Amino acid sequence: MVVSLAANNVSVKSTKQEGGSSVDHTFSFAATPGSAIVRDGRRSELKELQKGDSVTVTYETTPGGSLYHLIKVVAIPVDGTVLEPSFQQFRILN
Repeated sequence: MVVSLAANNVSVKSTKQEGGSSVDHTFSFAATPGSAIVRDGRRSELKELQKGDSVTVTYETTPGGSLYHLIKVVAIPVDGTVLEPSFQQFRILN
């Protein structure tokens, strides 16, 4: 789920079950000119994402794994519109 947006950055929250309890993890992704953003079934800009959108993120890490470079985001708007899945997904669960 999208939790915050900046000019070239999106932060998302993933919640998963660990040892019988829910644990939240937040990841920040840096967008580049080649990043693909899809929202509501159409090509979009990062700024069109909204807090609360459910997203599937495809990314790569820098050497050492300290920074995530955004390759593709497929967003399901808060209203629940279903979109096609992306390839090589890192699924962000809400």
